[in-house]
Amino acid sequence: MKGTHTQVASLRAAATVVPTRRTLAAATVRLPPPRPLHSGSAASLLLFSDGVGPAVCTLRNTPRTPAYPALTSRVLASRNALATPRRRLLHTFDAQSNLPRLPLPELTDTAARYLRSCAPLQSPEEHERTAAAVREFLRDGGLGEVAQARLRKLDAEAKGSWLEDIWLRHAYLLYREPSMINVNWFSLLNDHPLLKRSNLRKPTPPGTFTSFQVRRAAELVTSMLRFKAMLDSGKLPADTAKAGPLCMNQYRYMFGVCRVPGAKEDTVYHSFPSPSKHIVVLARNQLYRVQVLNDDGSLVPLAEIERVLYTVTRDSLESKPEAPIGLLTAGDRDNWFEAYEKLVKLSPQNAENLEIIHSSLFALALDDFSARQNVDTAHQQFFHNFTAVNRWFDKTFQLIVASNGRAGINGE
Repeated sequence: MKGTHTQVASLRAAATVVPTRRTLAAATVRLPPPRPLHSGSAASLLLFSDGVGPAVCTLRNTPRTPAYPALTSRVLASRNALATPRRRLLHTFDAQSNLPRLPLPELTDTAARYLRSCAPLQSPEEHERTAAAVREFLRDGGLGEVAQARLRKLDAEAKGSWLEDIWLRHAYLLYREPSMINVNWFSLLNDHPLLKRSNLRKPTPPGTFTSFQVRRAAELVTSMLRFKAMLDSGKLPADTAKAGPLCMNQYRYMFGVCRVPGAKEDTVYHSFPSPSKHIVVLARNQLYRVQVLNDDGSLVPLAEIERVLYTVTRDSLESKPEAPIGLLTAGDRDNWFEAYEKLVKLSPQNAENLEIIHSSLFALALDDFSARQNVDTAHQQFFHNFTAVNRWFDKTFQLIVASNGRAGINGE
C-alpha cells in the first residue's frame, strides 16, 4: 500500500486514572484481509462476547451470496442528477459572494408580527396591555429605536448574515440543556439491498459484531471521504432552487468539527478544509483513532479500512473496558464542562485524546447489537441508543452501523 500504514490508537480517557494508550498498527498486527461476502466458502468473522467472560472469536462458513454492490459515491448520486447541460454547473462556493443578504425587518413590521403571534394566546385585556407595551417600545427615542440602530450597525459590519452569529450563540452554544435530545438530529439510512429481512426480524445476539456490518461501515466511511474530497476541492455542485443558488457556507462545518463544552457557553472546534486524516471509532464504549487518509491526502484503500475496523471490534471485545467517557456528552452542558475540565487537568494524555476526538473528521459508532425491525424502535438506536452509550454527541455527525448492517447518522 502506498503511503503510511493505517494506525489504530485506543483513546482510553478515564475519569479517575491516567489512561493507558495502546497502538495497534496494521503493519504489525497482520490480520488476514477479510474475504468478500460473495466468496463461496469464505470464512466470515463473527465476534461474540457474553459481557462477562472472555470473548470468543468464532469463524463460521457463509453460503454463497450475490456480489456485494459497491456503495461508494452513491451519496453523490442525487446531487449529480440535478446537473443539466442547459445550465452552467456552479461549483461549491462560486455564488457565495453574489447571494442576496438576509434583509433586516423594519421595526414596525417586527412589532406587528409580535402582536399577531400573541393575540391567539391572550384575553382581550391581556392583549391590550401587550399592545400598550409595544407602543411604548416604538415611541420616538424609545428602546425600540436604540435596538434597531444596533441591528443596522451589526448588519453593516457582518460579512454574511446579521442573524448567523446571534442564532449560533443563543440557540445553540449558550443553551445549557442536554444537546442529545434538544439539539441533535438523527436519520435512518435506507437498508442495504443485501440486508436479509430475517436479520431484522431476529437481531444478532448482543455483544456481536458481524462482517456485513464492518463491510458496510468501511463503504460508508469511504463514501464520506470522497464527498469531502469534492467539497475541499470546490468541485461539489452548489445547491440550487428555482430562485437561484443557495448558501453553501454550512458545508464548511461538516468535517473535522466538534462542539466543545465551555463555562456558560460552548465553542466550536473548526477548520476548513480540515487537515485531519483520521476518524474516531467507537466500539463497546471504547474510543479508537483510525487513520483514513494517507499523508499525501489520498484515501486509505477500502479493504485496509475494513481490515482495521475488524481490529477495532476484536480489541473492544478482548481488552479490559474503560469508562464510557462519551456518555458525558449526552448530559447537561455545565455538568459536561465540569467533567471535561477535570479530565484535562487529570492527565496530559486526556487532553491529547480529547484533541484527537475534536479534530477527527467524523465519528463512526459500531454497535454490538441491533434494534428490531420496528422502525420506531430502530430510530431510538440512532437517536439516543436507548442509554446514550457508544456515542460522542458533540461531533458534527457520527455514522452509526448496527450489528445487522442497518445504518444511520446522528448529527449535532
